[in-house]
Amino acid sequence: MKLITLHIYEILLPAATDDEQAERVYWEIKEFIASQGNKISITRIREISYWHNGKQLTETVGENSPTNGETVAAIFDAPNPCLICTFSRGEPILAGKHSLIYA
Repeated sequence: MKLITLHIYEILLPAATDDEQAERVYWEIKEFIASQGNKISITRIREISYWHNGKQLTETVGENSPTNGETVAAIFDAPNPCLICTFSRGEPILAGKHSLIYA
């Protein structure tokens, strides 16, 4: 049997080389988003699905966004909307809570 070790950076910040770097970058993104006046919960979100223009979209950290093709760096839970951050985009992609799909 092969054991697989999965590090936090592989789940939450795939571009990071270790857990420490992943945490630092995650907090830098979170601080930037908060500095824009967003109130962000402490919950870490790996994936969300929502409706946008009649299409169901799923955003997953570490995968390319169906919205703009960029790699999703982090997803934050805010009062409304959820904020989807990519590495290249300055402003987050918005997913209104009224459009979220709950499993």
